[in-house]
Amino acid sequence: MRAIIKEPYKKAVIKEIEPGLKPLQNLVGGLIENVYELEEQNINIWINEEGKLNDLAPNFLIYNKQDVVVGTAVFVGYNSEDGSDMPLTDEQIDIIKEFLKKADLINLFIWIKGLRSSLNRNF
Repeated sequence: MRAIIKEPYKKAVIKEIEPGLKPLQNLVGGLIENVYELEEQNINIWINEEGKLNDLAPNFLIYNKQDVVVGTAVFVGYNSEDGSDMPLTDEQIDIIKEFLKKADLINLFIWIKGLRSSLNRNF
């Protein structure tokens, strides 16, 4: 099944993965949870359910929900008829790339704002 894997501090990559619960759990390193950010585009974002409790590295920001995804994220297609995961289409891959590009820009802006604030306090 064609998916996008986004690990913290790394570029997203398109990979063929095995469908099912166990392969997703292996990719995220534990129990899985869906981030319902791209549901309208029939895209699931699977993450480690206990990622924040386990202090996993930050990955990307979800601006609308003012939340940070931590640990590895797996993007797959979503079949709205039966709820199953399915391979990503070319169109969905483009949507995810744009989503992650915006998240990177927001992360950069927050980092610069934090750096500026830190510098103002020290000088």
